[in-house]
Amino acid sequence: MPIQIIPKEAAKLPLWQNIMFYFSIGLVLSMLGSYGILYHFTKKAVKDFNNIDNAIKQGKTEQILTLENQMKSYRVKIDDFVSLINNHKFSYNFFGRLEDKIGVLEKDTHPKVFFNNMTFSIGKNPVVISGITESFEIIAQQIFLFQNDPAVNSVTITKAEINKEGKIEFNLNIFLDPALFQNLMLLK
Repeated sequence: MPIQIIPKEAAKLPLWQNIMFYFSIGLVLSMLGSYGILYHFTKKAVKDFNNIDNAIKQGKTEQILTLENQMKSYRVKIDDFVSLINNHKFSYNFFGRLEDKIGVLEKDTHPKVFFNNMTFSIGKNPVVISGITESFEIIAQQIFLFQNDPAVNSVTITKAEINKEGKIEFNLNIFLDPALFQNLMLLK
């Protein structure tokens, strides 16, 4: 076997393989550099956030604290108002005149009766009405009108006397159906 004394040149890699090798190395180095830069900016952002948060916590002056307390008291008042509105009962079914609704008192009042005083509390019966008219017959007609209304459970007369002008002063206790005073939301 012959021995070759002349060394052969090593086989050269194709150009595209060299380009890809150096491109891959450059890509890895640029990713490491980008990671380092992003890590630096993230640390800086966290530090800035903590500094700003501390400045805000320390920067509350007495004025700001007073305004915060005032706003909290307004919030309590608003919540109380919301509670009142949500539990509010509407009396227009008894009195009338909300969007042309005619109430018991408006539609059932005799033309010759004048009511001059009323004690009224939603949920508490009776409604006490004081009035003046010309005769006992008109009082009876007035009681009849109230009794024929489905919203009225019963009517009783507690006083009837003749005043100095010769007219009849009277008091009526009107016991109403509690369903008359339903919340507006239930009526829609």
